[in-house]
Amino acid sequence: MRGLAVFLFLCIALQSWGQRKYNVYLTMSPTVTFGNRFIDGSTQFTSPDNKTGKNTIYPLYSVLDGYPNPQLTVVQNFARKFTWGVLLETYLNEQYSFNMGFEIGARGYKLHSERSISSLISYRNLSMPLYFSRYKWLGSFWTMKFNYGGHLNFAYSIPKSNKVVNIKRSPEFYPTLGGGIETAYMGKEGKLSFELAYYHGWRNIIDHVYIGVDNRYGERITATGSHLRLSLKYNFKRLGKDKKAKKVSIVADPVITTPPQPYIERTLKEAEQLEVKNQSLTFCFLDDQTIDGDSIQVMWNDSLISVAIGLEKEPHCIPFKLKPGGNRLIVHAINEGKIKPNTYEIRIQDGEELRVVRMKSDMQNSAVLEVVWKP
Repeated sequence: MRGLAVFLFLCIALQSWGQRKYNVYLTMSPTVTFGNRFIDGSTQFTSPDNKTGKNTIYPLYSVLDGYPNPQLTVVQNFARKFTWGVLLETYLNEQYSFNMGFEIGARGYKLHSERSISSLISYRNLSMPLYFSRYKWLGSFWTMKFNYGGHLNFAYSIPKSNKVVNIKRSPEFYPTLGGGIETAYMGKEGKLSFELAYYHGWRNIIDHVYIGVDNRYGERITATGSHLRLSLKYNFKRLGKDKKAKKVSIVADPVITTPPQPYIERTLKEAEQLEVKNQSLTFCFLDDQTIDGDSIQVMWNDSLISVAIGLEKEPHCIPFKLKPGGNRLIVHAINEGKIKPNTYEIRIQDGEELRVVRMKSDMQNSAVLEVVWKP
């Protein structure tokens, strides 16, 4: 409950943190628990009189190992299989974000005995993830995120004996440090992302004793909470919405047929392709990350649009009419703002469908979007 209260307090604090945008994710993570050992640091123990033979500790694969326990509720059984959580992400600038949240799940191990009962042992784990992310765009639609930080955890064992392992209740706060790689479609506005991460612990967080079938000899078992996880994140809420887009009407000679010499000398990047269904489109330009003073000017089919666009959170929209076949949009950077290069988002209203493209330009290179109308 303390962890949940802290999480809610931090959420409220972030809500009042300027005009920043942030995403709220639901997370589901199967895990593989490592770091389980006998007290001497080994994963294998032979009883002194050899009654139980060799006893080996193995990692616990949360999804694949074990059946639902009839002594536990449905929610508790789900928590044994997956770690569930709520994660809030806020953007620090155009490349970095900070993440925090609350999770509930389980860690554990398997104990295999040659001459005794083999067991699957799990202990409950509550955690608060706290980490930073660095974004790297892979084209216009996919992003790679590098996450690095840690978790503040609270682990406690179910206080029962299963005839092989004597389990004492031993609550323990402990940290884990690590990171992972995450990929998402449509970047920061995408609904789903996937992360592969590893977090390492150092402290013993359980009080378990292997007793064997004769209940005479005991061997302590230790665990650090180290684990590998594969996380599925669902972005169910994007807060800090944009204001209603303002429409900019092009009137009184909207094009300049001869572009200025500095634009002619710039290198055109490899064109990105976009197929559309409608002849009349509206292109909306905005900065969906940090507002740092970026400005652009666009060319449509080799004619320079006379309106210079300052990139803000509020989209700047221009209507275009396409000719059959290919149409070319070139975006020149007027400046690069405080954070290089000049990055921007283009939202194209294609009938009822909204298309989103993310591009970047600098003072030497200009982005190109080939728009193909197929009626």
